[in-house]
Amino acid sequence: MAALPAAFRAQNVSLAGVGERHHWLWDFHQLQRALEAAGFRLVQRRAADSSAIADFPFHPLDLDADGRPRKGTESMYVEARKPD
Repeated sequence: MAALPAAFRAQNVSLAGVGERHHWLWDFHQLQRALEAAGFRLVQRRAADSSAIADFPFHPLDLDADGRPRKGTESMYVEARKPD
């Protein structure tokens, strides 16, 4: 028996492109706790076109050539900083 129902897997997990298969699904609070446990701070949810990092290369990482989110509208974008 699979951990996730087939309908859920077909709708959510199978949409990942080759080389980008999902291994885990996170919500923001789970990811925030995991990042903080790993020593990261200032964990922030972001938009696909928003970053606190100066001159962040949105294209081709997060945006396509037309400025739209490359992986669709359901992706979660998070930034965190790890102290030196």
